[in-house]
Amino acid sequence: MDAQNRKDEILRAASDCFARYGYEKTTLDDIGRLVGLNKASLYHYYKNKENIYTEVIYQEARIYLQGVLIKVKGTFGCKAKVLMYLTQRLAFIKNALNLKQLSIDSMQKIAPVFQLMYDRLMEEETQTLAHILQESIENGEVRACDTYRVAKSILTVAEAIRSRIDCTLSEEGSYATILDEVRYTVSLILDGIIMAEK
Repeated sequence: MDAQNRKDEILRAASDCFARYGYEKTTLDDIGRLVGLNKASLYHYYKNKENIYTEVIYQEARIYLQGVLIKVKGTFGCKAKVLMYLTQRLAFIKNALNLKQLSIDSMQKIAPVFQLMYDRLMEEETQTLAHILQESIENGEVRACDTYRVAKSILTVAEAIRSRIDCTLSEEGSYATILDEVRYTVSLILDGIIMAEK
């Protein structure tokens, strides 16, 4: 088995372990046992449990967002596409491996690796939204603009609202409030660049 296939196998096993036992209780021995490797052999592929965990989250996010892009392609209009993307994105964040269940100690261990993964994912998402905006410019729906900058601004606003509301609301009311605020604010941004109908 080549190295990439082995890494993928390790990530599948780790995802299963994290879902079953949670991050705190999952050990490298648990993961290794599922793929027929000892703990020492896992270090050949991943630096530590934190790296495995963040890579699992990254892979899950990429797979989910690829599915979102299929839904977006079936949607008409720039505003509808961007709002569909952001709505599905928030649904993924809500249902992803729950980072709130991590202890403060574990969060501190994961934070540097998680930030690198987060930055990588945000860049891919920015490129995706910029592509949607560029297609809309080419279709004459949106006026010419710096699509990368607008996409980055949209994601920054969406993340800021999500972070702010997550800190102040219970999980029950949080998702609907976040979605409403993101849709409203991003609509204002998009209304500024969408061409008026003639």
